[in-house]
Amino acid sequence: MEDLPVLKVTTDYNKFEFMPDNRRVNMRFIKELKASMSEIHMQKYMPILVNTKYEIVDGQHRFTACKELGLPVYYFVVEDADFDMIEANRNQRMLQAKDYLDIFVARNNPHYVKLKKLMSDYHLGISIALALTTGYDRKANLKMFKTGQFKFPEDDNVYFVADKLRLYCQFAKERKVKPAALYNDQRIALAFLILAHEKKFDWDRFMKKLEIYWPQLRAWDTYAEYARMFLSIYNYGKTNKLKIKELV
Repeated sequence: MEDLPVLKVTTDYNKFEFMPDNRRVNMRFIKELKASMSEIHMQKYMPILVNTKYEIVDGQHRFTACKELGLPVYYFVVEDADFDMIEANRNQRMLQAKDYLDIFVARNNPHYVKLKKLMSDYHLGISIALALTTGYDRKANLKMFKTGQFKFPEDDNVYFVADKLRLYCQFAKERKVKPAALYNDQRIALAFLILAHEKKFDWDRFMKKLEIYWPQLRAWDTYAEYARMFLSIYNYGKTNKLKIKELV
């Protein structure tokens, strides 16, 4: 069995060098990284990758941020790390929500552990899972998520909505509904939250109406418009049409 690389740490910044093929350091990214690192000290969970010459193959932004903050650099030495690895990482966006999730799960934060289990149990992407658990103010909630302040909801409503969303997404995929935003978008999750707030909303009726009227599904710009579309499908053939206050 091939030996796994050993995680190493140092504050000797001079031992590292940049490679000619490294992408240019983006100072905006450096600023964002420094702000995150100073709050959650994440560098241990996102080590840089170097070759045997200590040339940085992946992680020049993380290295620069650590150096400017005077923080230790965690790194792996990989013998066959080369330009191909740089290419594989060249277009990678840094510090996505999934990165923060992994960091706090590694720290055994119970709220992030529950979120990861929700994603696994209901086959949800992180953007949809966050929409279900944090609600409508995405920008503010994402900032809290990145700083470890995320709190998993105490009530069971999130599991109820996740289950209904799972059934809907399965239905849409089986019928090859297009575009994919109709079943793989956080706006759908937020629309389902609105529907779930109405206790009179009959989910069995909704799914039965979808069986008939699913060709009328279309993409919208906002979660409220998605919710109105779903409610319109629900109300087809209904004498006393259901109204939801948030959509009036």
